[in-house]
Amino acid sequence: LKSEVVNGGLFTDLLIVDDFDALLKSSKVIDALLYLIGIPEEAVKLAKSIVNLRSELLYYKAVGNTELMERVSSELNELSSKLSLALSKSKLGQLVIASATGRGRGSRTKVLRELLGFELGSITNYLRNIIDLYSYMDTNELINILKKLHKGTLVFVSKGMGDEVVDKLRGVLESNGVRCEVANSRKALDRLRSGAVDVLIGIATYYGILVRGIDEPLRVYNAIFYGIPKFKFDINSRLRNPLFLSLSILELKGKYGYNFSTDLIKLAKRVRRLKPSSLRVLTNALRNGLELDGYLKELQMMILKAIDVVKDAYKELLRSHDKLVIGDSLVINDRKGMYVLIPDVMTYIQASGRTSRLFKGRMTLGLSVVLVDDEELFKIFVKRLSYYLMDVKFRYFYDVDLSSIIKSQINSRCGSSLNERDVSRIKSALIIVESPTKAKTIANMFGKAGKRVLGKSVVYETTIPLPTKDIYVASIVPSLGHVLDLVTDEGLHGVDVSRGNVCLVYSTIKRCLRCGKQFVDHDKCPYCGSNVFKDSKSVLRVIQKLAQEVDYVFIGTDPDIEGEKIAYDLYLLVKPYNDNILRIEFHEITKKAIVNALVNARSINMSLVNAQVVRRVDDRVVGFELSKHLWSVFGKHWLGAGRVQSPVLKWVVSNYVKYRDELGYILKVKPLKSMPYIRIYVKTKDELNELIKTIENEGVRLIKISDEVIELNPKPPFTTDELLTEASLTLKIPSYRVMKLMQDLFELGLITYHRTDSTYVSNYGIEVAKNYLSKVGMEGLLTPRHWGSVGTHECIRPTRPLTPNEVINFSNLMSQFITHYHLKLYELILRRFIASQMRGVKAIRTK
Repeated sequence: LKSEVVNGGLFTDLLIVDDFDALLKSSKVIDALLYLIGIPEEAVKLAKSIVNLRSELLYYKAVGNTELMERVSSELNELSSKLSLALSKSKLGQLVIASATGRGRGSRTKVLRELLGFELGSITNYLRNIIDLYSYMDTNELINILKKLHKGTLVFVSKGMGDEVVDKLRGVLESNGVRCEVANSRKALDRLRSGAVDVLIGIATYYGILVRGIDEPLRVYNAIFYGIPKFKFDINSRLRNPLFLSLSILELKGKYGYNFSTDLIKLAKRVRRLKPSSLRVLTNALRNGLELDGYLKELQMMILKAIDVVKDAYKELLRSHDKLVIGDSLVINDRKGMYVLIPDVMTYIQASGRTSRLFKGRMTLGLSVVLVDDEELFKIFVKRLSYYLMDVKFRYFYDVDLSSIIKSQINSRCGSSLNERDVSRIKSALIIVESPTKAKTIANMFGKAGKRVLGKSVVYETTIPLPTKDIYVASIVPSLGHVLDLVTDEGLHGVDVSRGNVCLVYSTIKRCLRCGKQFVDHDKCPYCGSNVFKDSKSVLRVIQKLAQEVDYVFIGTDPDIEGEKIAYDLYLLVKPYNDNILRIEFHEITKKAIVNALVNARSINMSLVNAQVVRRVDDRVVGFELSKHLWSVFGKHWLGAGRVQSPVLKWVVSNYVKYRDELGYILKVKPLKSMPYIRIYVKTKDELNELIKTIENEGVRLIKISDEVIELNPKPPFTTDELLTEASLTLKIPSYRVMKLMQDLFELGLITYHRTDSTYVSNYGIEVAKNYLSKVGMEGLLTPRHWGSVGTHECIRPTRPLTPNEVINFSNLMSQFITHYHLKLYELILRRFIASQMRGVKAIRTK
């Protein structure tokens, strides 16, 4: 095939691939298809070399070999330039890929990424119309439920049970009058289509014929899962995953009280602090028996020794426990050994999806019943499912009106109950945010996002279903902050008043790649003279290109005055390319907040924009002129006198003078060992000496005046100023670093918006506190408090009821690296917020 395509010079403008998973099995077929859409053989070879070099670079970064990193980086840049040149000379067609799994992995998908500038995301279920129910696993229960349901059911047997259970169930069902067949061939599917059987039975596996190979909206109404779909891993292989090993150590100690050595606890925490790249290299080496270099080699040896210790701990604890819950998994001990069970939620989503299909422009109503074989695993299953499906809720089978559901199922297949076509509700959208981290976090909340690379910008693609039944196929792109600023070489620093009114002159923002300084109206950096800089014009071109592709543009910059001005600039620059532009505002990065923002999209608030414009004009007219005066007085051209900094500096100086004038002495006296120190202030040293002499000669006389029972209530949650003060003192880092850490936590979706003067807690925030206290066994201490009334912002609080350890798991799930300082700051915010929602304590105050 390859030689025919290359030698024959065949070319196609549009190539559609129906089964991407099958395509990935053959590199020769991939090569041939790439040649068909005009990609030259030289480019394919270059892309393969680039993929190999990226793997090498990842390894050298992980082990800290800077010399080889530089060599490989240089080679990588050279090959990337050659690839860009080879592709620019070619006329390229389009490749459309359909995938049932979205599980593109391995070097072949990476080659496609280099050549075509996209990366596959996972499947997203945005038109799911299924009622989720549960009951308990029992053969008689299965028979009873099947007889109550409408005909047309797929029965999925949990993978670990095997073919023997499938055959046994078929025999039992047939003997009870159920027309069924094992789905081991296409003929079985044909018999269901023809009505010869009403039930098909198969194994619940992602690539199984029942899970992926059937699309029969008129015949398939229901899915029953005989046992929770799950993966079953041998404990030895699972412990070779450093994260699971680390989690095991921390949870066996924290949850089950196992006494590990201090060194092992340190190892677990050290693994958790690894960067994602180092973690990938380490995991790959442990799984495949590869030898590493540098500090990773030392870590590898420590982990290999720790595996046996942790395995012994599991063995000992499983003598007194039936099972152990570790994170989102269950560890059991059966006759063959110890195993780790993890719910297979993707198989559940895909398999249950057979019951709800697109039919005549609408989604049919499906019914899914999970027959639970382990209640602990079911809790984990529902929790993991909530990562992928919004508002998923399981109800007990016998608590629903089954006859009403069956009637709705029938109506959904004949069209009598639906007035609007579901497909007409699917719209394309561009969502513009400020940072790449925020774009990635939002996109990955709705399933593993796809990626497109346009110029230097990474665009994330996902699907966002709304409660209004509208569905946005969304591209999410970062603007990288401000895109425009006032120039300095026209009018008065960009403010032109020559025509009798105020005219503001803007240009795109440039950032020097050598010194990092920002400038506007120069062809080279005015600070260091470098010609190498980034211009926001390139980002704007990407945004404008994307705006032409979509139905709607949503601008989701920060919810403050500055964010509103950025939104307005983007609105003006995008308006010629798309008329449907709306502003969205969210104060936390969660699924719920993003969905609510899209539902309540609004126009730009010009009052906020004008406020920011006035601030910026004030900067130029007052601040720049004052700065010039400072330069002439002190001869230092880096000094600045901003509209905020100048009065604050005056306040700092005057308060310091006042503080210095009031300096005195504090004498600490402890009358009794059981009492705290008494602090006595005196102004002069003479007064201090006199006081000491008096106490030494006469002692201290204590007179009890009264005892009073008082109630000590917790403090309200943090505002920005309080958190900056508290975190700087606690973490011993400057406030600008605290602010950066807060920004990171916000963009990762871990805390609410961090620029706020409000202590208000929403109902959702109270629910977060309630869930957290319930999780740690302290629900009885909950005392809900709003701490004020609804305003523009909320307090700084966690967005989810996550412990610091769970934050590490969450960041790994989102493929984001967080530091020790991020965790300490998160813990500070968490403790203050949770305390603010707990009851006060009574104390005795003695005078």
